[in-house]
Amino acid sequence: MAGNQESTRQKKFARMIQKEISPLLNRFMTRFPGVLASVPFVRVSPDLMNIRIYITTFPDEKMQEVSDALNEHGWELRKELAALIRHGVRKIPEIRFYPDDTVVYAKKMDEIFSRIKPPLPEGGSEGGEEE
Repeated sequence: MAGNQESTRQKKFARMIQKEISPLLNRFMTRFPGVLASVPFVRVSPDLMNIRIYITTFPDEKMQEVSDALNEHGWELRKELAALIRHGVRKIPEIRFYPDDTVVYAKKMDEIFSRIKPPLPEGGSEGGEEE
């Protein structure tokens, strides 16, 4: 398979993991009052043995803290996930959680673009009125 293109098998497995991990994540998030988390996407290795679960949180500032806690307690979630998917796989994959900084990046870009002033129209006056 060329490059980093995912196979149909990987995509199906990733969708299944995303669906099954979401309720487990919601239960885990009770440790973080006032913080919401979601799983925007999941990446699976070609051998289906390594899963990268990307999370996003609200508020954004808690994303790294939550992903660190998830990785620290990942064995708990892996055990719960194993109970849900054990009939669909031969071996339970390793899971790692990563912050999805797409939203944070988009906010930073919006902030940068809002600071950029449009060029003055030709003629030089800012008021736009001609005499």
